[in-house]
Amino acid sequence: MHLNNPLLIHLPHGAPKMNYYYSIIFIFCVLLHLSLCSSSDPYFNTCFSANCGDVKIAYPFYIPNQQKSYCGYPGFEVSCQDGPFPSLNMSGSNYVIKKIWYENHTLEVVNSVFLNSANQSADCSGAIR
Repeated sequence: MHLNNPLLIHLPHGAPKMNYYYSIIFIFCVLLHLSLCSSSDPYFNTCFSANCGDVKIAYPFYIPNQQKSYCGYPGFEVSCQDGPFPSLNMSGSNYVIKKIWYENHTLEVVNSVFLNSANQSADCSGAIR
């Protein structure tokens, strides 16, 4: 018997067929796991993103008047009241969120002390507590 695939030459008789069955079982288990994960907590299924100015707010952040508290991580409550950007209060300091990149889990923030409220641009004349 001549085999064109050099990897199969060293396998015992019946091994390729057995690997095929294990592959099918593995794929089935992965698909079953993914389907169970997609039917997660019903609370989370009611969570949708919201916009605050031009910034999309989604988990781990949430806007209290627009989203339920369980839609975000505790302490990541975002205020969407003053100006075109959302703000986040952390450790007694208020930060303006300029941009959120959910794909790589990063965000651009500016301490609100350094913002000029007239044009939301950087102004280093403020004092930090």
